[in-house]
This record gives sequence, structure tokens and C-alpha cells, in this order.
Amino acid sequence: MDTGITIVTPNDLKLDGYYKVVYLFHGLCDNYRNWVNYTLFPVYDNRHDVIFIMPEVQRAFILI
Repeated sequence: MDTGITIVTPNDLKLDGYYKVVYLFHGLCDNYRNWVNYTLFPVYDNRHDVIFIMPEVQRAFILI
């Protein structure tokens, strides 16, 4: 199955730096673009050294 993913990194990403990674999963009827389209987290990303990863998980149920 083909799937989508969105990865948002800081604008001044340094390849030799260390970054926190946050995985964001969408809700049942949403998709991987909803975090970018409907929240302000890209603004937060530039204030903190964080990489956000938002995979398309379809209707999979993930237990953490």
C-alpha cells in the first residue's frame, strides 16, 4: 500500500546536531496533513530544536 508522510524540521537544521523527534499520529478520519494544515506547530518547530514526523496510518490502531 502506498502511504504518505510529512516531516517538518527546523529551518536551520544542522546535520551534526542532536534533535528531539516527535511522532504525531492523526485521528480516525484525518490524514498526515492535518497537523500542518490545522495547527501552529510549524511555528513551534522554529522556536525549539524539534523534528516532527507525521505518518499516514490509515485506520490502524497504534498502542503506545
